[in-house]
Amino acid sequence: MSLKWRVYETEQAIKAIAASPVIGHGLGYEYHKPFAFKSDSFYLHNNYLFLLVKTGLPGLLAMLAFILVFIKTALGVYKDYAGNGLISGVALSAAAYMTAMSFAVMARSAFVTTTNTVALISVIFGVFAFLRIHKRRTDMAAKAGSTR
Repeated sequence: MSLKWRVYETEQAIKAIAASPVIGHGLGYEYHKPFAFKSDSFYLHNNYLFLLVKTGLPGLLAMLAFILVFIKTALGVYKDYAGNGLISGVALSAAAYMTAMSFAVMARSAFVTTTNTVALISVIFGVFAFLRIHKRRTDMAAKAGSTR
């Protein structure tokens, strides 16, 4: 049943994307006819197809940009705090998690439909951004102090 449903939902998504590839159909769009196939699923299992159907190319590109910026930021924190085992370990783990999730969401919908995942990723990203900014300011202050 699950494989048949996923084939059906993918076919319906591809038809919807072909009809409006650039701007999508909007968040309220039903990509398949209600009860066309017996399933409890009301969302696409492939997040990339989901974003293309609902938000078009801009939504997909925004999600891909976020994933890349998150991984880059996490790896930057890992590098900046290499002497701190806890911070660098969490940063490396977060980069690995996001890398794995960017592939996993082709088969399961986690980024878009799971609010806990979105909240967790957002908080981690905020902490990493803070750490990067703090490190840069500390380095700039140290550099300014050494030139006097």
